[in-house]
Amino acid sequence: MHHRLALILFTALLLSPLAARAQDEPPVKLDVRAGYDEQGHYRSNQWFPISIVATNSGNDITGVLEWRFPAQRDEGGVFQREISLPRGANKRVALAAFSRSFARNGELRLLVDGSEVLRQVVQLEPAAPNQFMVGVLSRDPALLNSLGSMTLAGSAGTQVSHLDPALLPDDATTLLGLDTIFIHDIATAELGEPQRAALAQWVRLGGQLVVSGGTSADSSAGGLADLLPVEIEGLTPNGSLAGLSKLA
Repeated sequence: MHHRLALILFTALLLSPLAARAQDEPPVKLDVRAGYDEQGHYRSNQWFPISIVATNSGNDITGVLEWRFPAQRDEGGVFQREISLPRGANKRVALAAFSRSFARNGELRLLVDGSEVLRQVVQLEPAAPNQFMVGVLSRDPALLNSLGSMTLAGSAGTQVSHLDPALLPDDATTLLGLDTIFIHDIATAELGEPQRAALAQWVRLGGQLVVSGGTSADSSAGGLADLLPVEIEGLTPNGSLAGLSKLA
């Protein structure tokens, strides 16, 4: 009997921290990406995108997502949007923010009935207003990285940011921090209509769109025909070069 009681007490001691930790874990989780790439690059004095994936394993929640810059509390700059998270929710929402200085981190909070439920600090990498920013949509993670060592268009330097097609903003305002967007080997027809509309508006506002040619030209240009100065009618296969071997 004593051995059984000791075993029960020992098991309870082992399980109680696990139960406490599980109970302490908030049911809502936020996966946040701010800026144009995984490093959080953005341009100061321009709006930039924030992508948030929110999941909820608890009771239904309706609240407010609030973004601010901790170092700029005295300057205001609080950006909010409402969010509804029913039980089992897994949704992606977008937010836009603007920094007047070179903030290196931001803070995202979830507020429910005015009370803070969750807080997350997000790292940022600011670019100067006179820095040339290139966004790259490509499956090649190293494409155009060499531009980072160049000075383009009389700028103070070049920042190359690799964009995620799934996270490409559908608000042209948040693309204005980019001077150029280069598209290579990406099926642009698979972009959402709001994303393509944002690209079109960004071009009208002065953005420079570059779409690569080559074997992937049909795919890269497929969803952007209205934005291109030429009409893509398909690829012509190269002729045989076997005859050149006779000249060797």
